[in-house]
Amino acid sequence: MKISSPISIQSIYSQLLQHQAQHPDKSQEPSFGLSKNGALVVYNSRLHGLLHPNQTKRAKAFVRHLCQDPTAQANLRGARKALISQSHVVHDRAQYGDPTANFRLDARQNKIVTTSSPQEKLLFERDKAQVLSGSVAPLIGKGVLASAAGVQAAAPAGVVDCIRYDRDGEKKGGDAVSADFIKFYHGDQAKAEELIPGTPIGNHYNKFQFGDALRLIEIGNGLQGTVGMKFDTGKMQDGDCCLFSAGALSGCTMVYALKGGMLYAYHAGTVKNGDDEWETASDGARSIVDAHRQLSGEKTALDSPVGNNRELAAFLHEHFDHAMMVYSGKGTTPDLADSGHVRHFDYNKTPLRQELASVGNALALLKKTGDSLSIEFLGDSMRINHNCGVHSQDSAIYAVDISPL
Repeated sequence: MKISSPISIQSIYSQLLQHQAQHPDKSQEPSFGLSKNGALVVYNSRLHGLLHPNQTKRAKAFVRHLCQDPTAQANLRGARKALISQSHVVHDRAQYGDPTANFRLDARQNKIVTTSSPQEKLLFERDKAQVLSGSVAPLIGKGVLASAAGVQAAAPAGVVDCIRYDRDGEKKGGDAVSADFIKFYHGDQAKAEELIPGTPIGNHYNKFQFGDALRLIEIGNGLQGTVGMKFDTGKMQDGDCCLFSAGALSGCTMVYALKGGMLYAYHAGTVKNGDDEWETASDGARSIVDAHRQLSGEKTALDSPVGNNRELAAFLHEHFDHAMMVYSGKGTTPDLADSGHVRHFDYNKTPLRQELASVGNALALLKKTGDSLSIEFLGDSMRINHNCGVHSQDSAIYAVDISPL
């Protein structure tokens, strides 16, 4: 079966969008086939596609090859999924210019919205006040935060040490922060994370900003391993508000754990085109424990090795005062019963249906008010539709008062 095409998936996607705009009366999204020479054929109806089964087979094979999904269809949704999977394609900048900038300037592709209605502004001001007072609930279903391009603020005073423990070895301190593995920024330097340029995970954070009173700490995953941080909550001053984020989760595991007055944050994951045998649910669980032992200086041998999510949950239960583990169960139901002080959240327990994509979110919000210090952990499972609208499918909050610690 021929799976190549003389035109790019971006061109196919653009022509399907144009066809949809020209036929707004049709409820079914446009589908397509590929002729023997790989040329695009946009079908006018379902019957049109049924009359050309070989063209349809070629198109399905092409889309499924690009996005590595054996169930992807040769339609607008499938083309967009393939486009997202192939978003690393590089153009000749000298001839075509910056592809990211060009993509955002294309009105057919750019879904970024920065304007809001008066009612939306009023609702945001209410939510902003709640967040800055220490409530993470208003952030449920709002998308994923990211830093604006080129932004890197100074680290908050509470940051004690950082670690990157992955296939490149062990790096600590500034070496762990470099190359954007850990980002520090303020609420007025944030925007919405994007699946691909111009395709945001919701537009809430493009429309609204929390101002410089909110400090943001974004921790990315390691390269087949873990990136982590040790944060001293005792260094926070009255009025300080810090929000930890793991960015957009898609298969990764994020752990927030408290021991005494120290907050530990660990993000384990792999990389595209990495070792196919490296699994976050097993190797990632082990990597989180290894990274913690290196960062905390723990020398005592473990009673039993950690090699899966269930054993990681048991480790958290035994070694921390409070913890939340946000992970991808990929349809499985491991034995991860919540205990009184350790919570677990599977952001991938419901299958994707008609939406464009799914994404997990793991946040930790710390707020110091006088002598009171509180933290709220959030696990959120979100779905993104074809207009970049986002909604929460499921979520869980674990609130802890850590001022007595």
